Amino acid sequence: MDQWVLTGPVEGWGDALLVAVDLIGFVTAPTPVRLQRLLKRDRERFGDRIAPDGDLHALHMAAYWWARQYDDPTFPGQNRLSQKEWLITRAPYVVRLDGTLPLNDIVDRLLIGFRCQADL
Repeated sequence: MDQWVLTGPVEGWGDALLVAVDLIGFVTAPTPVRLQRLLKRDRERFGDRIAPDGDLHALHMAAYWWARQYDDPTFPGQNRLSQKEWLITRAPYVVRLDGTLPLNDIVDRLLIGFRCQADL
């Protein structure tokens, strides 16, 4: 059987994929950490293109603005609250992960989640 990993929220569009899902990892990090990572990643990927005079500046700023709103439960569309509510319906398959931990720790916790899931 093929194995795969999907990253990102599937709420609202990916329900058909969930029949093949063994485990959902819900990774969270405080807003300042998420924003810092977003900025770092975009600078590494796009360099000066996200600068104020760059061709991707407007797109980058829109994504950054959206990311800042994620923790606001009144923000329309996907936000932390809507994703938590969606996850409640998948409770046996969810492992909650602290995104501030080192990557190796996150992977270890996911592997433990897979083992526990296999024991059910």
